[in-house]
Amino acid sequence: MSVGGCGRLEEHVRHADEAYREARYGDAEEWLERVEGDVGELDVDAQSRFYFVRGMTAYRLEHRDEALHYLVLARETSSTRPDVLLPEDNALLLRTITELMPTTADHHARAAEADGSLVSTPE
Repeated sequence: MSVGGCGRLEEHVRHADEAYREARYGDAEEWLERVEGDVGELDVDAQSRFYFVRGMTAYRLEHRDEALHYLVLARETSSTRPDVLLPEDNALLLRTITELMPTTADHHARAAEADGSLVSTPE
């Protein structure tokens, strides 16, 4: 579904970001799904933000393979623009990728720890 207009797309990403930061992960996922097909229309900064929020939302919902996919995209799109993500978001991004990075040849994100702990919660 096309959302239309770059400003409208960015608005959806902002709504998703707000929902994510308020720990309303289901709501964030809904906003992000509205934008998914049109991400290429966003500028690189907004794409990075989308991928970060999409990845962290997937992580919080325990969709680990999806989380790893989007977080790696966030890392790649933000690599030339270190100011795109807040320093604490960038640190969380890198910690979460490290946690999820496969250690076997099956290319799936590592499973959660036995205690079910996650990296950290958003502030």
